[in-house]
Amino acid sequence: MGKTNCRAGRPSLIMAVFFVFFTVCPTLSYSVDREVVDRIVAIVNDELITYTMLTEAFKPFEKKIRERNYSLEQEIEIRYKLRNNLIQQLIDQQLTEQEMRRSKIEVSEEEISLYIERIKERNGFTEEDLRKMLETEGVSIAQYRKEIRNLLLRNKLIQYEINSKIVITREDIEDYYNANKDEFGDKPLDEVSSLIMDTLFQKQADEKFSRWISALREQSQIKIIQ
Repeated sequence: MGKTNCRAGRPSLIMAVFFVFFTVCPTLSYSVDREVVDRIVAIVNDELITYTMLTEAFKPFEKKIRERNYSLEQEIEIRYKLRNNLIQQLIDQQLTEQEMRRSKIEVSEEEISLYIERIKERNGFTEEDLRKMLETEGVSIAQYRKEIRNLLLRNKLIQYEINSKIVITREDIEDYYNANKDEFGDKPLDEVSSLIMDTLFQKQADEKFSRWISALREQSQIKIIQ
């Protein structure tokens, strides 16, 4: 089975308007607003990606876009491109979720917390440091945990479902260290080897996931509704 993508032309000014306020008739406001919020953006194997899901994914980028003081034309173009990129990401996420349910692969809250603790430890962050960093990026703790969950889920799918084990050798770690010494300053190899291993693991995982998700897309029914 193949995929079907519906593409639209360049955005109009109306497409750049993300929030509509109705003040005349409460009943009409509820009816129209519900239609907008629940509008279908894409269909992935009979499962829906909605306007609400897209808006939620867009939130972390709102602050950055406003801070750049783009012209109206630039902002419309950026929002349009970002919207399309986010739709593709949501499609990948939906496909991953479907495979997770089929394979009964789960990521626990404890696994997410442990991974975040490792991130904090590697970067010398306190909980407050992490929250400030996320606030600067316009990301909530809940959104961050969701991103970590998706990352861990991807890695599990790669390791256990795709039958593609990732192996990092000592030579791989040494090669990365020697090629990126500026990144580590005066820190010896033994001190940063675990960080390098995580970096190399994630790089391989991303590459394998990209190939896997591309193959899965070809086997799926995908329709984007502009």
